[in-house]
Amino acid sequence: MRRLIVPMLILLALAACQPAETPAPPPTSAAEATPEAAATLATVEPTLAVQQREPIAGLALPIPGTAIVAAATEDPFAGMVFERILFERTGGDSEPLTIEILGDGSFTRNGAPGSIGPAQVQELTGMIDRLAFFDLQGVFTAPGTRAEIHQYRITVDRQGMSRSIDAQDGLIPPQLEAFIVVLANIGAG
Repeated sequence: MRRLIVPMLILLALAACQPAETPAPPPTSAAEATPEAAATLATVEPTLAVQQREPIAGLALPIPGTAIVAAATEDPFAGMVFERILFERTGGDSEPLTIEILGDGSFTRNGAPGSIGPAQVQELTGMIDRLAFFDLQGVFTAPGTRAEIHQYRITVDRQGMSRSIDAQDGLIPPQLEAFIVVLANIGAG
């Protein structure tokens, strides 16, 4: 009896290791199917209707790294000082940087306190207005970025409104890049 069990176990193990035949994929059109299946395929109704989207007239997607400002929208709080700007930089070959600037000029740079003068606060307020920060649209990031690329997040709070913009090196329009440079230099050396 023992002699029969061992060979049977070996045969079962070998049979389990053999690749199974992969079934042919079902036909996707009546032309690929057998005549019987073609008749069935021709009468099957799709179960999921996909709505075709019409492009919106005059609305084009921005090219990555370019900014679009909605011309019809005006910031009712333009000229008013921000309550807070939070600037965060990660990635790249430098250490992470976090700067929080309050409307009174006080700031913290990676936890170290400092202050800027009223002229610099007004300069930042003017940059927010010129950028139309709360209406700025565009694609400033891309998926699958490399570790040496800096990632930025800028959050501006003003008059109960808050807006964050994410960006990364290589996809920043010049007007936003100027704002990033000014923010990154606050409290530096």
